[in-house]
Amino acid sequence: MNKILLLCVLIVPYTILAVLPLLLPSKPGSFCSQKSSKADIKPTRTQIPDLRVLAATSSGQVIPTPEQIEEERLVEDEQVTLAGDWLKDQDPRQRVIGAEQLSAYPTRKAGDHLLDALRNDASAEVRSAAAESLGFFESAEKNILDSLISALSDSDAAVRSSAFSSLQVLLNLSENNQAVQKHIESQLKELLEIRHLPDEVRDAIQSYLDDNTTSLE
Repeated sequence: MNKILLLCVLIVPYTILAVLPLLLPSKPGSFCSQKSSKADIKPTRTQIPDLRVLAATSSGQVIPTPEQIEEERLVEDEQVTLAGDWLKDQDPRQRVIGAEQLSAYPTRKAGDHLLDALRNDASAEVRSAAAESLGFFESAEKNILDSLISALSDSDAAVRSSAFSSLQVLLNLSENNQAVQKHIESQLKELLEIRHLPDEVRDAIQSYLDDNTTSLE
């Protein structure tokens, strides 16, 4: 009898300890509450960002809207028109500023203004600025290249130097265009036949042809 009583005394506390947690509500942050909360969370779909947006964001830039692009184009047109008006000013210094300003807007309209100044302006300083600005254009169009070649025989040394520098820049941009390279090579060879061509221009042209003719054959 004593043994049975002792056994009951020992079993009852353990039974209470085992049952008690089941009767009490689980505390926030307990394993049970975390498990049930996870079950209620719906998986969210990860959205893949547009590459243009990602590039603009990483570089700190904002992708312009079509309206902003159009507005920017209108501003460029206004700037080109303004610089073109400066090229008509009576003050050569103002015309130089106009020619330099057009280097920032390498459009066809800007190119026309610069070509006109290169061919016809009475000021050598303006012609030199126009020749230099043409070197900022991204495409080597035939009329620009031909005008720069013609400017190599200009009466002013600064104009000739600016024209040759811009010509080299544009030729480097079109180094993979065999048609352009051969056309320029032909034009330069014809220019060498002009007897009154300044010596420094003749030497520069001959040096260019020596370095590039072989690769074009």
